[in-house]
Amino acid sequence: MSLFPVKAPNTFTITLHRDGVSRPWGIRVAGGADVDTPIVVTKVAFGSPAEGELMCGDIIRKVADYDARDLRHIDVQNLFKNAGSSVSLVVQREPGISAPSSRCGSVTPSTMNRATTPVPGGVATPFAQCGYVVINSDDESSGFTGITLLNS
Repeated sequence: MSLFPVKAPNTFTITLHRDGVSRPWGIRVAGGADVDTPIVVTKVAFGSPAEGELMCGDIIRKVADYDARDLRHIDVQNLFKNAGSSVSLVVQREPGISAPSSRCGSVTPSTMNRATTPVPGGVATPFAQCGYVVINSDDESSGFTGITLLNS
């Protein structure tokens, strides 16, 4: 018996709606099968269809009928782009987070290259704002080993 009960992540389905195909969904995501990481919400824009539904740090498990574990980052982008006026998502959220009111800072290529927190054996990027840290291996003897998302 564990002294600290482990709570399972909350998994739920949402449908985002937008006024027309020219209106953005209002989220930014990172990850994909091509980089062997889950699809993680890294930004939710104010006043967007995603506001009040998604939060920074949410893991997208399905987009429409597609399992996100099989989708490259570009596939996810294309599914959102071609979704029309609504898109259904299966989302995983860590327990204890109930109100989708927190926002992430913007993650851009310029901030991706800047270390925000020193991490032994790698560099932490601004994904730490979402409760995740991306570690890039700097072990010169073995070369680049990939990207790992850790729940911080």
